[in-house]
Amino acid sequence: MSRDWRLFFDDMILCAEKITMFLGDSNRETFFGNVILYDAVLRNLEILGEAAKQIPDDVKSRMPELAWREIAGMRDWLAHAYFTISPDVVWNAIEVEVPLLLRTLQAFKDENPS
Repeated sequence: MSRDWRLFFDDMILCAEKITMFLGDSNRETFFGNVILYDAVLRNLEILGEAAKQIPDDVKSRMPELAWREIAGMRDWLAHAYFTISPDVVWNAIEVEVPLLLRTLQAFKDENPS
């Protein structure tokens, strides 16, 4: 299936927004204690990582502050090595990396309207 990279870019923004919305003011204990919240966030991390794989290298190079390889790698880890998921890595991703990702993607989109 062929799809313009900008649609994948928008998917990344949407997933980051959903993760932020789902978390709300949840703390670590609440997050890991709520199986529905946990599964919803992990699913959006997977989609986000898959969409990141579809962004052209020349576009990625314009946002060097993002760890593109790690974003895609997290998707693979969640999908294929789900039995080794580290709570610390997941929590860091959603508390630190997703907000940075969302700010960076939104700023890029604002500066480069389609």
